Parts: sequence; structure tokens; C-alpha cells
Amino acid sequence: MERAIQSSAEVLLLGVPAKGESGLFSTESVLNLQKLIFAGSPLSEVLTNIAQLVESQAEGMFCTIWLPDEDGKELYCVAAPSLPGFSAQVGTMAVGPKGGSCGTAVYRREPVYVTDILSDPVWENYRDRMLPYGIRSVWSRPLFTSEGKALGSARFLSIIVNNVARVPTTSS
Repeated sequence: MERAIQSSAEVLLLGVPAKGESGLFSTESVLNLQKLIFAGSPLSEVLTNIAQLVESQAEGMFCTIWLPDEDGKELYCVAAPSLPGFSAQVGTMAVGPKGGSCGTAVYRREPVYVTDILSDPVWENYRDRMLPYGIRSVWSRPLFTSEGKALGSARFLSIIVNNVARVPTTSS
């Protein structure tokens, strides 16, 4: 009998669109994510797969996904597929005006783009957590329910290459 659902690694490998393919997710990758969800996979597994699909869209780009704690005052990293140990090491970030890119994006209720965390004041309390990973550019997009409740934030990270910080483009 054929398995009803493949492992997340198999699902991911089958669903990643080729670099340069138009659209963020292929139809197949969306269907494979739905299979994970309908099979009752843990939320962290589903979000990790989404982050991997996002990362497949640009060379040198990392994606992390952050969720709010119970009271919504802090965010914690639930998915960072290409940064081993990141979720455990980076800790939480406050939702507020100096909450790194994610916490500030949720606080402002708008995307936050930071081209260099060494000089941007929203990173004052957190930049030391990113430097061991070589991360310097970070942009975040907050996610909300239709009622306006914060669901979390998707963070896009890049490392410095040839002393040049990456900035978001229309395709980012």
C-alpha cells in the first residue's frame, strides 16, 4: 500500500520550483504543503517547509519564521531551516520599537527593511545575536489575522558578501 503522505523532506524536494521559475510557490509545492497540513503535521514542520520554499527563490537568502508568545509581547523563532542551531541560540525578541526587524514590524504593523543591523537602531538590543551567523541585512513582514491579531513575522536574512549588504528587491 502506498503511503498517504511523504516525509517532509520528500515533500519539500518534490515541491521546490526551479530558480527563476515565476511565482513564489509552484502548484505542486502548495499541494504538498496542504498534504502536510491535512496529515496533521506539527506547525513547526509546516512552517519550516514554507521557509525552505522561500529560501529556494534567491541565492544567499535565508528565511526564518517567528511566532508570538501567549501574551504577544515577544516573538520566538519557530523555523530557520538553513541556520543550524539558530532557533535555540537567538532567543526571543520583544514586540516594540527596538525589537529587531520582526518585533518592530509587528509593533509598527508594517514591513521593516534594515540593510545593516550594525548601524540601525532597531537592532541595538539584538545585533550581537545575528553576527555569529554572518547576518547583516534583515527585512521582515508582519502577519496578521483578518481581525488584526498578530500571527507572527517572516524574516528574510542575508549575509554580507564582498563587504556589500544586500537590500530587498521587488522579487524579494
